[in-house]
Amino acid sequence: MEKTWLIVVVLLGMLASCDSAFLHGKDCDEKDACLGGYVCDLSRHVCVWPNEIVGGQTGGDELDGGAVGGDGGGVFDCDELATGGYRVRQVSLNGQGAYVEVDPGEDINVAMDYLATQVTGCDECMYQLVAGLWAEGYGHQEWHCFDLAKPPICPQIVSGRLVFSGRAPPTPGEYELWVTLAGEVNCLHASEQYAQWASRGESVARIKVREPVCEPWQLYLQDVRLNEGGPEATVEVGEELSFSARYFAAQMEGCPDCLDQIVIGIGNQAQICTDLGVINSCPEGVSGSITGTLQAPAQAGSYAIKTAMIAHWDCDGARDTYRDNPPDSEWTIGILHVQDD
Repeated sequence: MEKTWLIVVVLLGMLASCDSAFLHGKDCDEKDACLGGYVCDLSRHVCVWPNEIVGGQTGGDELDGGAVGGDGGGVFDCDELATGGYRVRQVSLNGQGAYVEVDPGEDINVAMDYLATQVTGCDECMYQLVAGLWAEGYGHQEWHCFDLAKPPICPQIVSGRLVFSGRAPPTPGEYELWVTLAGEVNCLHASEQYAQWASRGESVARIKVREPVCEPWQLYLQDVRLNEGGPEATVEVGEELSFSARYFAAQMEGCPDCLDQIVIGIGNQAQICTDLGVINSCPEGVSGSITGTLQAPAQAGSYAIKTAMIAHWDCDGARDTYRDNPPDSEWTIGILHVQDD
């Protein structure tokens, strides 16, 4: 998946100085904004807890970033935090709230407020807040990771606003944005172990990827079925299973006579190849169905089934190309769970 970016301005200061008195009563900024957890009392132009407003008027949004402070004058109740010591709220996708419809491959701008506190019984634990996409047959695919380091202990919290962007998957369908709290040393380790942490998180927003307008060198699959079921299946090691799907493809620019193939594989092992021959360019493209047989790996585990369109003379060459350059995780079209017999 294309490298995405993450912007988080963390204004923690020295932890010893970061009690509620450190930020309380400070001047609002020029946009009448305050750090996370505080609001601007316009009558005095100072940052206060929301329950201390004089006259009921508040200023601008909280600043992007993080701050350590008290329990928010009752605004942030540690007992109400989600399991794992964190909470996410006010999620915005492309500035449209927690639901958005986009085209395949379109950039999605994400913003969300967060707060976190140390998990009870683990005062020295390190944590990361990780966001990713999930859909049946797509699995959990990481998008972004923010390192919380060692959050403070209740009644103190660390809070702020995360702003990042990611690219929509190439396959039309419904996806969910998940957020989870990982307990690794840093984001590198959290990314490596994301699969084991992801299912412990929560869905915070939905993304619908529309069927796209025809574009050059385009491929997408729909109605993926494993063993005549959905895009996920459980089989035993080495077992064969049926595969079927509908496809749409369009020829690349500048090569109207190129020969194209669609390859389906597990990991970097190409297993099914459909030779399309010379296909139409946009706006027509070509559509059809793919059927074949997959063989489960010899070791138990969960595996991504991926697809790729390759321009080669024949399927033998296309399979070699797939093996040498397997597609990225965004091209996942199914999940295969393999268990010992």
